[in-house]
Amino acid sequence: MSSPTPAPSKRRHVLWHWVKSQPIEALAFLGFLVACISFLTIVIPEWSQGAGGLVMANLLAHGYVLIWMLVATVVVRTVGIRQTVAMFFSGFFLATTVSWLFTRPLLNLFGGNDLTVAVWVPLVEELAKAIPLVLFLWLYSRRSGQSHGVSELMMLGFAVGGGFAVYEDLLWNRSMASSDGAVFGAFTEPWGAVFPTFYAGFGDLLIVHAGWTAIAGLGLALASIYRRRRILALCCAVAPLVLVTLDHSALNMRGGFAPVVNVLTLNNVLPLVVLVVGFPLAILYDVLRRRHRPPALPVPGRELYRVGLGNRGDVWRAVINVLALGHYRRGWTAAAYDRASVLGRGDDYARLAAWYRVVVPPSRVAESAPEK
Repeated sequence: MSSPTPAPSKRRHVLWHWVKSQPIEALAFLGFLVACISFLTIVIPEWSQGAGGLVMANLLAHGYVLIWMLVATVVVRTVGIRQTVAMFFSGFFLATTVSWLFTRPLLNLFGGNDLTVAVWVPLVEELAKAIPLVLFLWLYSRRSGQSHGVSELMMLGFAVGGGFAVYEDLLWNRSMASSDGAVFGAFTEPWGAVFPTFYAGFGDLLIVHAGWTAIAGLGLALASIYRRRRILALCCAVAPLVLVTLDHSALNMRGGFAPVVNVLTLNNVLPLVVLVVGFPLAILYDVLRRRHRPPALPVPGRELYRVGLGNRGDVWRAVINVLALGHYRRGWTAAAYDRASVLGRGDDYARLAAWYRVVVPPSRVAESAPEK
């Protein structure tokens, strides 16, 4: 008697099932892969032209800060690593393209002077870097039962500004992060242990592109949260953009107005204080919002991770559970932010409950229930 034909492995069809059930997410992932390949096609040739050390210095400095920001916000953020890297690419590709389209014609027409280089260029570049953040907030505004945090917008802003800085330094064959051009040179600069991306030049310390866009993210996040209070929201959105544009102008300006601009930014100290103090305060603010009105679902804490990772040696199951736990934690946090907002839009958590069932399926719940 012949043995029965074994059933095809379900694991083989996981990817195809995901593509059919979530075509938009699959398309976004495909776009992310295309961005990765495009990034490599631009960066790799720089090694053959002798600029590999400068590129690596920039990537290490910005990557280092993004890693500790991801760790610092792990409990309070609603976005994952892939979304953060995608924002880096948006700064590298989108913001630089928009900036070039609006600045190059005027620079060609009027040349490099304080009006073009120190007024028009900083204004356009800071607004261009804000575009990915505005798009991110717009997409969140269309999600029912979910909202964003504040600290993650600062982190995403840092990612956008970092992508912009890496591309700009490629064009100029330099590294603003590493004054001596060494791969690890950025970490020997002032604040190198925390923010190796800072620029120490002209006797001052500047937070430059990544820091500027992080501050813009702080303002836009607060404006989104308090958008019903229109005057407050407008101030939250505009004031940080004005501050970082002035700081950017102070770096580029060489004429008689330079001392005036420096006074407005307290000689570049005010943006630095806003960034360094604002980020931990934003995390604290998110923690309090997260606890205010949590959704009526299990908290994604230590106990849930213990249950989800109790896979009895099944590595594949452990990988699936780690991914599902990440989705559940971020979704739970987004739901808590929405409930804490006066603009809360309902309690439809079907998708969130589905991620929970992946981690703790009904069979596991029955097994863990106490006997009567």
